[in-house]
Amino acid sequence: MHKHEVAPDHMYFSSDYFAMTNAAQEDLILPLLSASLKIHTRFKAAIARFPFVDIKGKIGIISQISKGVWPFNKHPELLGCLNKFERMLRALDKRDHYVHQFNVFLLGWQILSALYKKEPELTNGESIKDSLLAWFTASIFHDIGYVLESLPKALLFFEGIYRELELNPLADQFQMLSQETCSTFLPDIKTSLFSNLSPDKCLKSFIEESLDVSPSISSAVLADLANTNNHGLFSALLFLKSLPDSYFHPTNRNRKKLSRVASAICLHSINPTHIQSEFFNAKKNIYALTLFISDTLQDWSRDYYIDTEWPTFMLKSICSTESKIEMSILIKNADWSDPVIKKIKDAVNAKKKVLEQLNTSLYSLDLVVTYSSVNGYINESIHLKF
Repeated sequence: MHKHEVAPDHMYFSSDYFAMTNAAQEDLILPLLSASLKIHTRFKAAIARFPFVDIKGKIGIISQISKGVWPFNKHPELLGCLNKFERMLRALDKRDHYVHQFNVFLLGWQILSALYKKEPELTNGESIKDSLLAWFTASIFHDIGYVLESLPKALLFFEGIYRELELNPLADQFQMLSQETCSTFLPDIKTSLFSNLSPDKCLKSFIEESLDVSPSISSAVLADLANTNNHGLFSALLFLKSLPDSYFHPTNRNRKKLSRVASAICLHSINPTHIQSEFFNAKKNIYALTLFISDTLQDWSRDYYIDTEWPTFMLKSICSTESKIEMSILIKNADWSDPVIKKIKDAVNAKKKVLEQLNTSLYSLDLVVTYSSVNGYINESIHLKF
């Protein structure tokens, strides 16, 4: 096939690909179905169905599991609000976040399961069941802040519609509202969320405890978060707001676990320029390191659901041994023109540049992720050492 030819549809959309990715997702959920993991059989049954249902079915399973295993949240519709907002986000060319969060949970538990077998002290004294709950919480709430971060763009979307209809006074109102949201409303909301937290919910100290960097870099990270409308920060603040203050009292057994969760949620979306070798302190907060890696890598089955040139990523395979996790991600697209190929390569290389700076080489566990395309134009690998 020549470089600019479009491959036959069956190369990209045949049932073989869906069978392949279903089999890979079955392997992805295996650690959660282990007989040694003592969790409720209804939870395992829901997990077992996940690879084989459509996106509507996946959303239903995530909702069912979230309500059944999350005991702390006093606002059970926190996740539901993200799901409702998602419908509009897709019209804005935003990728899925709701199902993505659950896939991050699945990938991260593969990593954590392997690490815990080699280095049990990484659990920080928590039982595997408690660690699973903490990781589920960190992953399943990490993108809820998009309902705030994406609001200005949503308002501009409506402005564009009314501008096309030549209803300029209405369009002007949406444009002004978008500008005010960026400059005033979101900073005010952030200030309000911070001011309403009890002294025990000190996100700044939670974050500092999770990093293994100099005070100057830690200060730069905190300043960057404070001065931007960052969805990770909003997610962490909304998460903390949803929890009773009593859970963060120094004598409460959940305090350390939930503080690590909050900082992991906040740090997953930090500016990549801050990343350096051993940036996260894995011994103090393994969830922060795992969330950053899993969120960066989770591309498969995360379409925009809108006409776009961006390709489809599919999980081709995942295999875990005592010393290595190997993932293969297949990229397929019906248009392999030069700009599309360059965009994909740039995206993969950007992931590689950031993630490979996190290598720690502390626990003798390798994570190897290979990206390949059906037409052979892309073959890149990311290699992480824990």
